Amino acid sequence: MKPGKKKVIVVGGSISGLAAACLLSKKMDVSVIEQKPKEEIGNKVCANVVTSTFLDLARKLGINPKEITLKKFSLAKFCSESNSVDMPVEDYEINRKKFVGLLVEKAVSNGVEFHFKTRFTGLQKIYRRYGVVFENNSKKTMETADFVIGADGALSEVARKAGLWQNRKFWLAMQSRVFKIERKIFPGSYEIFFIKKFGYYGYIFPSKSNGYIVGVVASPQDAKKNFSQFRKSLKIKKCDTNAALIPLPKAIKAQKGNIFLAGDAACQVKFTGGGIIPAIESAFALHDLILQKNSVKSCRLKREILLHELVTKVLSKLNAEDFGMLFETAKKTGRDAAKSRDKLSKWAVRVVLRNPKLLKFLPKLL
Repeated sequence: MKPGKKKVIVVGGSISGLAAACLLSKKMDVSVIEQKPKEEIGNKVCANVVTSTFLDLARKLGINPKEITLKKFSLAKFCSESNSVDMPVEDYEINRKKFVGLLVEKAVSNGVEFHFKTRFTGLQKIYRRYGVVFENNSKKTMETADFVIGADGALSEVARKAGLWQNRKFWLAMQSRVFKIERKIFPGSYEIFFIKKFGYYGYIFPSKSNGYIVGVVASPQDAKKNFSQFRKSLKIKKCDTNAALIPLPKAIKAQKGNIFLAGDAACQVKFTGGGIIPAIESAFALHDLILQKNSVKSCRLKREILLHELVTKVLSKLNAEDFGMLFETAKKTGRDAAKSRDKLSKWAVRVVLRNPKLLKFLPKLL
C-alpha cells in the first residue's frame, strides 16, 4: 500500500484492465491480478480489426498507433444470400499482442504491481473496503482495496462473486488462419456474410502477416456446424481452429458499491462482437467515475451498448429476404453514412426508421 493513495485491484490483464491500470495509476496505488503468464497475455481469438476511433484512443493512452497498426482497410463487402453491398470504411488490422505489451510497459512505468500466473478466487466486504483473495502456486493471499475492477473477460469471476452476472448470453467465435481460399478478395477490403447457415455472421479478413483470417460468430451450440459450412463454401479443407466466447452486448449494471466491471466482463461489446474499442472506452469512463465521480462517459457508453444490443436483436432475427431488402436500401442511403463501423449501428436504426418498407423490422426488437 502506497501511503496517501487509494488502493485499486484490477482483476484481469485484458485491454480494459490494462488501460484502466495505466490511467488510474497516475494518482492511485494499482495492482493487476492475471492468471496467465506475462508472455501469454494479448493472445485472443479475434480478427484484431478496429475502426479509426482506435487511433485516437491509443494516442490518449500515450501509445503511437503507428507502432501497432499492420494494415488499412478501405472497403467492406456485406453479403446476404441474395444481395451484397460495398461500404467505404476506415479500418485497421492491429498487432494486439504488441498493443497489450505496450500497455503493460506503460503501467509498470507508472508503478503498477503485476501478479501473473495468479488466480482470483474470492471477494468480501471489509467495512468500507474489499478483501480480494487470489492464489499463486497453491498459496492463497488476501489483499484489501478501496476499489475493485473486474476486467476478467466474458466468464468474469468478479461478476459472479459480486452478484453482477445478470443472465448474460454468449456467442462462440471460431476462426482459422489460412493461406488460400476459393474467393476473390479485392485489395484493401474484407467481407462479412449475413447468411444463416454461417451463424450470426461469417467473415474473411486478409491479414498483413499470413494469408486470411476466416471465421464465424454463432451460437455456442451451432458454431462448429456453422464454421464447417463456411469453410466448405471457401473450399478450405484442413486448418487449425481456435475458439472463444464473446458476450452479447447488454447494458447491464456494471457497478456495485466500489466494485466495477469493464470490457467483456461488463458485456461492453459491439453488435459485431468487437470489444477492443468499448474496452478502452470503459477504462476512460472508470477513470472519470473513480477519480472525479463523473459519470458522463459511463452513461454515454451504456447508451452505446444499449444501441448495439438492440441492433443485435434485429440482425439475429432477420431472414434472407430481410437482409436483401436492407442491403438494397443501404446501396442507396448508406455509402457515406456508415463510413465508420462505430457509427454503423446508429445509421442502421435511422435507415429502418426513415424507410417505410423497413418498418416491419421494428417488431424484431421485441
